[in-house]
Amino acid sequence: MYKIFEDLNSELCYHMENSIAGFDKIMDKVRDDFIARTNKLLEQRDKEKREERKKAGLPEYLWPEKPFKPS
Repeated sequence: MYKIFEDLNSELCYHMENSIAGFDKIMDKVRDDFIARTNKLLEQRDKEKREERKKAGLPEYLWPEKPFKPS
């Protein structure tokens, strides 16, 4: 089911890039905004986790790099 959705989504994006002027620039901006919001959310969660560990008296833990890697 997901594969069907992914294929249709790819075809739709390809069609829109060819038929709408500037669509690729719009999608680049949307992608950049999404990445920025996601990074901000992950940084906020990291900060909350550090504060919780500090409040509990646990040593500071260095979290591994963010698992989210957009393609």
